[in-house]
Amino acid sequence: MAADPEILLMDEPFSALDPLIRRQLQAQFLELSRLVKRTTIFITHDLEHNLT
Repeated sequence: MAADPEILLMDEPFSALDPLIRRQLQAQFLELSRLVKRTTIFITHDLEHNLT
């Protein structure tokens, strides 16, 4: 985020993590993106992950 982009594109950023750590990092990252007011696009192929 050092470049101060308007949109963050995250291509399966948490796919290699176990489910508990993935949920924790997602929550922290979403809170951060709201705090700095950035649009964030997450790309995933995991349907269950997509619906949570």
